Amino acid sequence: MILCLIIFQCTAPKKEDPHLVEAARIHNEAVALAERLETHLNQLTKETTYKTDSLVTWRIAIEKWKSELVEVPGNESHDLHQHTHHDHGAQLTIVTSEQMLLFQQEMKAQLDSIKARINENK
Repeated sequence: MILCLIIFQCTAPKKEDPHLVEAARIHNEAVALAERLETHLNQLTKETTYKTDSLVTWRIAIEKWKSELVEVPGNESHDLHQHTHHDHGAQLTIVTSEQMLLFQQEMKAQLDSIKARINENK
């Protein structure tokens, strides 16, 4: 009986933290956006209407953003990172799930700002 309880307790699904679920969703959305922006910059590089300085500045901004990106705990197995290569080892000092959500929201806002700067120059 006790053995059954131990096995059941070990196999019972853990309730997911809604803050971490939302943080992971935002994180994955941001990573996908970063991939699209990089593809867009690659296309713009082929056009002669854009200043090289602007393209370099935007690429640097995206690379800096990627270097600061931190993985959400429990989200390591998704496949969006095949091309962005952000550091899964980068970790924030121990934070609450609410703080992780705020961090991911801020990172997404930074990327949205980069996107807006690129779109302003169309």
